[in-house]
Amino acid sequence: WQQEEQRRASKASLLDEEKTRILPDAWKSVVKYYETKNSHTLYECHLPSFIPIGAIDRICISSKLYDKHTEVKDKVETFVLPDGRRLKDLIEITSSRQQCMEWQEGVFDEQGR
Repeated sequence: WQQEEQRRASKASLLDEEKTRILPDAWKSVVKYYETKNSHTLYECHLPSFIPIGAIDRICISSKLYDKHTEVKDKVETFVLPDGRRLKDLIEITSSRQQCMEWQEGVFDEQGR
């Protein structure tokens, strides 16, 4: 996405000729791309339109974003999930991309055990 040629190729494989609709098989290009990457080195921030809140067990957020958006911080500090867990207990605040990747890698390694 950072290189012009990559953006052109992505548009060609994801969008129709008018560049107004996503092609039916566009998801295959996305899967192909991610299969070539180490998932521990990628930020992940997109979620389906609905996720039961009880399914969330960890949230990673940058300190810059967390500190900048006080409305998010206020909600995180006070929100209690239906099962009684406090949202603030699920939050991991990281100060750099490297710290985020190391945290994420640790989570995935822990799940694999």
